[in-house]
Amino acid sequence: MAVTFYDNLAINEDIELDLSMLEAAGSITHDESKNHIIGTFHNGIVWQAMAAGHYGVRMHEISSRYLDASAADTMALNFTSGDYSLAIWMDAAHWIDDDMVAMGRYSVLGGRGWELYYYNPTNLMTLRHHHGGTRTGCYSGGWTCDGDLHLFGVSRTGGTAQHYRDGRPITTIISAGGLIDPDNDAVDDLTIGCRHSKDDHFWTGQLHRPRAWSRALSADEHRFIYETEIDGVS
Repeated sequence: MAVTFYDNLAINEDIELDLSMLEAAGSITHDESKNHIIGTFHNGIVWQAMAAGHYGVRMHEISSRYLDASAADTMALNFTSGDYSLAIWMDAAHWIDDDMVAMGRYSVLGGRGWELYYYNPTNLMTLRHHHGGTRTGCYSGGWTCDGDLHLFGVSRTGGTAQHYRDGRPITTIISAGGLIDPDNDAVDDLTIGCRHSKDDHFWTGQLHRPRAWSRALSADEHRFIYETEIDGVS
């Protein structure tokens, strides 16, 4: 689903995933980036109209709804030593699991890849790297279940990272010793709204337009995303 002059926009430099969710119906969503990844919804996804012709999807634990794309098609998201960034609009208004996975390409048991998840009891968003039998990560607080969509963003640069909420940098706590590179992951699917095993930690709430870049976005770029999109999701 092409967007006019998409590749000419500075914000889309090195973008590797952009599931814009413009379809508004059906069980697939198309990637706007050069990788043309096809995301597949499972277990009766519910589309929700937003402002200005935009759409999001409503996830729910009981219905085990989630979105995935194959490992082979998402090798551009096999982030290891390089810098990268993520962005996703999310609403964690309801919850059942303590941990709800927003997106990831990883295996806990395999000790590889990266994951982004919400820990409800303390309102934390955490980006975690898996490497062998250990893991390192970074987290930020204040992500309350208030029923509103918020834009989460993160830029990883070497052993550190910065989280953003609604386009603004927020306090980000890094594991002692810094973020260790995720181990190479050539076999795990990209999952959005559930655990890598696709059987637990389902997101309960709304998700919209998950994106990933193979570079670290600047603070100004995270702010640009929020300011140019907030009218379309509010």
